[in-house]
Amino acid sequence: MFDVEAFGRRHEQRFGGPAALFASPGRVNIIGEHTDYNDGFVLPIAIDRYTLAALTLDDAPALEVYSEAFAQTATIALDRPFERRGGWADYVAGVAAAVQSEIPLHRGARISIGGDLPLGAGLSSSAALELAVALALYRLAGIDPDPHRIAAAGSRAEHEYAGIRSGVMDQLVCALGVAGAALFIDCRSLETTPVALPAGAAIAVCDTLVKHALASSEYNARRAACEEGVRILRERGAEIRALRDLSVAAFEKDASLLPSPIRERCRHVVNENERVEAMVRAIAAGDLIRAGRLLDESHASLRDLYQVSSPELDAVVEAARTVEGVYGARMTGGGFGGAAIALLEPSAVEALTAKLDSAYYGPRGLQCAVFPVNAVAGASAVNAPSRRTSVQDAGGGIR
Repeated sequence: MFDVEAFGRRHEQRFGGPAALFASPGRVNIIGEHTDYNDGFVLPIAIDRYTLAALTLDDAPALEVYSEAFAQTATIALDRPFERRGGWADYVAGVAAAVQSEIPLHRGARISIGGDLPLGAGLSSSAALELAVALALYRLAGIDPDPHRIAAAGSRAEHEYAGIRSGVMDQLVCALGVAGAALFIDCRSLETTPVALPAGAAIAVCDTLVKHALASSEYNARRAACEEGVRILRERGAEIRALRDLSVAAFEKDASLLPSPIRERCRHVVNENERVEAMVRAIAAGDLIRAGRLLDESHASLRDLYQVSSPELDAVVEAARTVEGVYGARMTGGGFGGAAIALLEPSAVEALTAKLDSAYYGPRGLQCAVFPVNAVAGASAVNAPSRRTSVQDAGGGIR
């Protein structure tokens, strides 16, 4: 449980002056992986693990930013073009550039970044950083932004400055999360629909502790393969804008037109879109057994067709499935490392933790990293931090 008050004190000791605090949750994607940049459907939740930004005004035309996670300081000039550095500061600089493209920042600031959201675990730590900083910088400019605006600034930073051709899911759910509900997102229209999570269901994150780096992985190559598949199918007469426009039956009719591995990449996306819609129905009906099977099917597809799993993710998922009370499990996030999730009975969390400690973490000499998560509201300012003792005490979503 992250201590917000202590974080604020550390910032003031480091930079002086009163601090305004802003927070963004991370996210867990229940299902719908690599569908967002194909105009598809996703079903994530914002989770009760956060990235925070503490901000103190400064007259210099620059941002002086300290990351507690990296114990590093970066200075980002506001009066000259951004230069990519290849690290965490690119996300901050990218958000600053996105905000400044709308409204000039006439003052600088000193900013501390902290929180309890694990980095590189596939829980969208980059989007949470972007949104916490975006909130801080819009407030610096005297604007109280709506959630879509901060999500757009974060997405632009990811694409143009961090160099990752991700979709819009991460930023949208971190901005628009709803307490107690998943968010069904149509990534073409950007329409969002809350889907209440059923009582008697818990979601546990199982971090492999293998960090992923999407910009240096084959993430962008997967997106390019999907785009090439669409191009080929359109050349052969398919009236589609994206893979989202294909049903499973329509795809399989023309699948032989696609070379491997483009065919397998596209097959995953088309089937995954249908799984998302099936998951919404299963959750609405309280059918956790069906929901668990959909998670299992998703993981198999990501492992075998999209090929973004890893031996560690596979090991965690397989071990989790042997635990009584676990309905299903799969990798979550972009892949190539990071975390898996398990859908389970709340009473099974302890047994799941023990199983993974003995089957995965212990043999590798790793500290057990299994924790349940709750669905919370999206990014916001942290009010009256001196009266808070933790992020959770600020009321899920930190209003």
